[in-house]
Amino acid sequence: MRIAVVIPTLNEEAFVGATLDSVEPQRPSEVVVVDGGSTDRTVDVVARRAGRVIEERGGLGRQLNAGARHATAPVLLFLYADAVMPPGGLEAIERALRDERVVGGAFRLGLDGDRFAYRFIAATANLRNRFGLGPFGDQGIFVRRGVFEEIGGFRDGRHLEDLDLVRRLRRRGRFVVLPETIVTSVRRWEENGLVRTMVDHTLATTAWVLGRRRRPAESAERRARREASRSRLS
Repeated sequence: MRIAVVIPTLNEEAFVGATLDSVEPQRPSEVVVVDGGSTDRTVDVVARRAGRVIEERGGLGRQLNAGARHATAPVLLFLYADAVMPPGGLEAIERALRDERVVGGAFRLGLDGDRFAYRFIAATANLRNRFGLGPFGDQGIFVRRGVFEEIGGFRDGRHLEDLDLVRRLRRRGRFVVLPETIVTSVRRWEENGLVRTMVDHTLATTAWVLGRRRRPAESAERRARREASRSRLS
């Protein structure tokens, strides 16, 4: 089974090498790096190793969609540039997709920090996934190309575009979380502060969940107003 690995980058000179190191031994059919306008040496680092390097500015969703368009394989794996693939990760994807009911999935989350707080955060994220809230893009979302194109890919400008994509994939078929663990850098937690980052993530996720619940109610309200207007006209 041919799998294309799509890696979005933006000033990832210090991390993307380790990501490629974890991917290359698994022999993906292609690696597409989509750079968002890096000002460091990211493009120089990946140019010697990726099958294709393209530039797409305007946000993460646009980068991921551009990578999907330039890839040719029937399976897409969206891998962040500071994440390390588990050994045998691509084989695990192949096994999962032998079940035709599976439209996509992701890996369990691991964080590369030694602090107890990071182990707790990863455990909480993996528990949250069991209840259908997630996974996020840092867990390496993979998808059948045909399904990805049918649902319109990542929706540009959408809040938490990764959760939005997963939600739409779950509507189309089985979405699985593999037992293998992808290890993501804690550098943003360290840069922005642990507590502040936890609060920001919680608020963003809560806003996304509330937005999902509010939209159907608003649609019903609009329908009620239309019906009332028709009644007055008749």
